[in-house]
Amino acid sequence: MSAPTVWKIRGRELSLERPLVMGIVNVTPDSFSDGGRYLSVGAALAHAARLLAEGADILDVGGESTRPQGATPVSASDELRRILPVITALAAERPHVVLSVDTVKSSVADAALAAGAHIVNDVSGLRLDDAMAPLCAAAGAGVVVMHSRGAVGDMSTFEHATYAGDFLDDMLEELSYSVGIARHAGVARESIAVDPGIGFAKRTEHSLRALACLERLAAWGPRGGGGAGANRSRGRALGGGRCGAPRLRQHRRVGRRLRAWRPHPARARRRRHATGARRGCRHSGRGTGVVIQTDPARWLHPGWRDVLQVVLIGYAFYRLLRLFHGRRTLHVAVGLAILLGVYALSVVFQLPWITFLLGFVFEYGVIALLVIFAPELRAALAHLGRARFARVFRQMEDREVVEEIVDAVERLSRSGIGAIVAVERDVPLDEWAESGSPMEAKVSADLLLTIFTPYSPLHDGAVFIRGDLIIAAGCILPLSQKPLADRALGTRHRAALGLSDESDALVIVVSEERSTVSVAERGRLWRDLSTGELRDLLAGRTPARDAIAAAGSPA
Repeated sequence: MSAPTVWKIRGRELSLERPLVMGIVNVTPDSFSDGGRYLSVGAALAHAARLLAEGADILDVGGESTRPQGATPVSASDELRRILPVITALAAERPHVVLSVDTVKSSVADAALAAGAHIVNDVSGLRLDDAMAPLCAAAGAGVVVMHSRGAVGDMSTFEHATYAGDFLDDMLEELSYSVGIARHAGVARESIAVDPGIGFAKRTEHSLRALACLERLAAWGPRGGGGAGANRSRGRALGGGRCGAPRLRQHRRVGRRLRAWRPHPARARRRRHATGARRGCRHSGRGTGVVIQTDPARWLHPGWRDVLQVVLIGYAFYRLLRLFHGRRTLHVAVGLAILLGVYALSVVFQLPWITFLLGFVFEYGVIALLVIFAPELRAALAHLGRARFARVFRQMEDREVVEEIVDAVERLSRSGIGAIVAVERDVPLDEWAESGSPMEAKVSADLLLTIFTPYSPLHDGAVFIRGDLIIAAGCILPLSQKPLADRALGTRHRAALGLSDESDALVIVVSEERSTVSVAERGRLWRDLSTGELRDLLAGRTPARDAIAAAGSPA
């Protein structure tokens, strides 16, 4: 039996030759995506006008949230107080617009239909109120039955997301039960639409399988005692043949199982430990699987704001990759990407053990990631603070720090005292600072000279500078394994090159034997720098940096 080509709703016929778009008007304070934004009638009507301007064919008005973070059921009187003024106003001002009421209560649906609604969108699949299906049949209303489990407060959580058999078979059987309720009550086949309920009583792998089986859902036909709406067609309404007594008894058995369904305690404990990966679609507070929500479809017609957001996000990722490039953290990120790929393959090929184990890792691995990437996160924030638009606030402070460092290096060089000073940039030096003595002292030439005075406890290690503070002294640095062109270069130069290999720090070396000043940066070494060249290099003047590189002797 072929699927209907029209959706019959209260004397109207909606053609299904093209996808139908349903715009969501949530008159709720706690919906997932827009809770509280359209509580007043004026705000709701303005939002409805925007949805219609963007191409919505149907407006779905809801007053009770089913958000996954613990939805709170509301009474019928509160729900009516929220939605009835909006539906009444829309029916009066826009009589040509098809209106849907999103509710699981027959009393609310009855009042909404009397106010001008044409469709009842029941996210419980007609399970929670026995009077709903007869009411819709008597009114000739269009009916959307959605697959779900549980009550309003937990149907979009994982509380009921355990399936004894094959998920698709169970979902289609339970949808068949909901369609059978409608057909037995007298709802016309052409008035029924089916929503697979993406994200409702389904883990991510379940939702992906539901999306992958749309052709099977479209061809489901009379087997379920009704039809299955092809989500791919965004609104293909359907029904079924007559629901005979044997088929009805089957529906009643499924119904009793659904109404009394409770998770096994051991399974519930396992579910609490299993992962709750984010859904791939945005909730509006209600399920709308039969149609496209307007907001997620905006990418089909991008505006300047969308282009701006794409550019900004792309640039942020670019800077993040630049920050990771050449660092050990990049290998961690690659490893995470491989794990995500394995997880995706386990979902596609239905490997439950691997899916469960990797899901467990991802759920609790977020904390570990915050620890692993803490230096990079701090570096990113510090880099933002060092951006060009923020430099005007630090110019005076930077000049003072540069002068103090240059003064100290000049005095150390004249005295023939060896020293290593590392100036932190984007990549934090915390890993190596732990090997020394922590400090939090203002940068000054006198203090640096004191630290490197021969026979002082800290004179053999490196000093780390962050901003205008000395954060550590006496630090041990990794030695570079690169061959050096000049065999006369000692351990200090190798240590400076080693740190510059693993970070972007600017490392200043004062030679004890030759009383010369060298700078290591990104694995390169410039020697015999003058005071002016060192000052320009610390100040970050690009032309001066090029001149130093040409005049020095890279190792």
